[in-house]
Amino acid sequence: MFTIETDKRTAIITIAIQGFWTVTEVRTFASELGRQAAALREAGKEPCLFYDYTNAVIQSQDVVEALSHLARSAPAQARRVAVYTEGMLARRQARRVAAASDKIQLFDNRAAALEWLAQP
Repeated sequence: MFTIETDKRTAIITIAIQGFWTVTEVRTFASELGRQAAALREAGKEPCLFYDYTNAVIQSQDVVEALSHLARSAPAQARRVAVYTEGMLARRQARRVAAASDKIQLFDNRAAALEWLAQP
């Protein structure tokens, strides 16, 4: 339901979200993300997160709440968080999650999101 790839050079963790999640999957995801972010911090780098929400479906309210809770803790895990999606409904739901922190920005352009993350 998700893939996580870490670019150790840029310190960008790319997360692709697919399908319909459960709260248990959110917990599994949060644990794996925490491990990857910790590995970057141990290497002396401050991670940035890039969420690709393109292939996600509209989630249940309890999953959105769990993701929002995770987003509120994201500043502790990342310097910046970009959420990318081109879908209108997905963007609406992603906006709710992104509202949890001022370090989170929503993008409909992948290149712009990655450029924003690369800024110091």
